[in-house]
Amino acid sequence: MSTRPALPTGWVESPLGAYLENCDSRRVPVKDADRKQRQGPYPYYGASGQIDTIDGYLFDGEYLLLGEDGANLLSRSKPIAFQAHGRFWVNNHAHIFRTYAACPLAFVEHYLNSIDLSPYVTGTAQPKLPHGLMNKISLVVAPLVEQQRIVEALDSYLTRLDAATEGLSGWRQT
Repeated sequence: MSTRPALPTGWVESPLGAYLENCDSRRVPVKDADRKQRQGPYPYYGASGQIDTIDGYLFDGEYLLLGEDGANLLSRSKPIAFQAHGRFWVNNHAHIFRTYAACPLAFVEHYLNSIDLSPYVTGTAQPKLPHGLMNKISLVVAPLVEQQRIVEALDSYLTRLDAATEGLSGWRQT
């Protein structure tokens, strides 16, 4: 018996793949030494965000990246889902998705950053979110207008939280 309350009218629960197109097959890792020879204007992303720049790009557009491996999958010291825009490169440590029109990237990003992914993570020494288990993640999706309202509210809250945190950080240093 599920302990989850019934979803509001119009909301649905579906596998991640129903709303996101997986683009992992287009990822290409570049060794650190090779990247040093290929510095350029394009961001190079890994599991937890941008780690370098490079002279070429694999992707052009708006995408959602989800960490595939590393301690951050469980520790959550950084967001595990984040957006990448424009031209950029992604290595094999981040899953990469495009969203279908009915689901804004920001909504899925906030959702994935708010749920417990430990049931989908394997490994203890090196945590990993493998493709097969990632596809089993259930995405709870509100109607589009509600998604937009949720994103606006969360973005406003997180902006205020970041400003407060920065203010406290400056206060502690004085």
